[in-house]
Amino acid sequence: MGILVSLSIIFFLPSIPFLIFLSIYLRLTKNKNSVGFFHPYCNAGGGGERVLWCALNGMQKRYGNRGIKFIIYSGDIDVTAKDILEKAKNRFNVKVTENKIKFIFLRWRWLLEASNYPRFTLILQTLAGYYVGLEGLLKYNPEVLIDTMGYPIVLPLFKWIGGCKVSCYVHYPTISTEMIESVENRKSSYNNAEWISKSFILSYAKLFYYKLFAIFYRFCSLGTDVVMVNGSWTENHINSLWNCRSRKVYPPCNIEEFLMIRNTAEDIFKNEKVVQVLSIGQIRPEKNHRLQLEAFSIAKELLDKENIKLKLIIVGGCRNEEDIQRYEMLKDYSSKLSISEDVIWKVNCPFGKLLELLSTSLIGIHTMINEHFGISVVEQMAAGNIMISHNSGGPMMDIIVEKYPSKNARGFLATTAIEYGESIVKIVKLGKIERDKIKEEAKKHLEKFSDTIFEDNWYNGIKYIMN
Repeated sequence: MGILVSLSIIFFLPSIPFLIFLSIYLRLTKNKNSVGFFHPYCNAGGGGERVLWCALNGMQKRYGNRGIKFIIYSGDIDVTAKDILEKAKNRFNVKVTENKIKFIFLRWRWLLEASNYPRFTLILQTLAGYYVGLEGLLKYNPEVLIDTMGYPIVLPLFKWIGGCKVSCYVHYPTISTEMIESVENRKSSYNNAEWISKSFILSYAKLFYYKLFAIFYRFCSLGTDVVMVNGSWTENHINSLWNCRSRKVYPPCNIEEFLMIRNTAEDIFKNEKVVQVLSIGQIRPEKNHRLQLEAFSIAKELLDKENIKLKLIIVGGCRNEEDIQRYEMLKDYSSKLSISEDVIWKVNCPFGKLLELLSTSLIGIHTMINEHFGISVVEQMAAGNIMISHNSGGPMMDIIVEKYPSKNARGFLATTAIEYGESIVKIVKLGKIERDKIKEEAKKHLEKFSDTIFEDNWYNGIKYIMN
């Protein structure tokens, strides 16, 4: 408690008179008829970035005749605006009208890097968001601000200091009941180190810290007019943590383009006895690529006996040096499992190459626990990949729902490396007729994840602050 009070005094109290004066000034000089998107990592190339570009594209189509200027707060100072828009087009197949977009580059984004805060990451990253958000607000104060990345302190900052109408699209809560329960039950995970989970005193202290942060997180939510969430898992958490009624807006998954893919995986399997397993996801710890490697090792050992060649292709985005180091460690781990020759890495893969890999893959694998949604899961199902996802979060609640061996199965759900490995083997042994049935069942339920439906639902959510 003492630490949090001290931090509050150091970071906030001295600036209160300044913020009062600043608020008056900013409200008098507000940039009318402008909409800002706060997305410091807009060039990252993940599912969250696709939401940003599709939302912007949809709003340009809806409000293009009103002369609205669109602002993007980006921390990608090492590239130009043209580079960012070109990457969005190539990676997501989304093209926006360039002459109506202004980029505000945030030079303090480095403060947001988790690597700066090995301890008290949640609160220190949030406080860093205060300064990065303040930089953006000082450089440009829009009439409407939409946070599409998840920095909670930005909401009250733009609402109360800038006088903006504020909305947010929540991909996942900054803190969740699962995180609190993990500490409470003293379970080690990527965000609860083993040396803490083994200590009663440290676990109790961290639990107190998490609960206190949850209160602060709820306070930040008071600074938003419209709350949109990406799926049922996030909806349940946000409604509980923020005591609000959020709007569920499934993210745009570009299913139209993926449904047009002619999948040749069955022909490859029949003629060459080769089965390609495809993983799509940024190289981050929560994506749990180690589990994929372990599952692949198990399945490979079982299928080698039947002269079936198994290949794992991992398409992953690396945002920074930390991700690159993690990628190198995963490569070393695949060598230790003796599967490196059959694991192919495609880092920061262009969109055209991704389509090619989807067309030749029979199976898709996704291993994140409590994935907030799972855009790549939808895209792979649309492309004709039979998905094996973790039995939690969005894939379980919104996407696969009906798992094998259900009559109307849309895919497989698993938890452990053994379950994943056995699911791979089971898919291979099912036979083409039964595999085709699963693929067709999956495709029947994908329309609600289309770009068009997303644009309609986004408009229905955002129109309350656009009038």
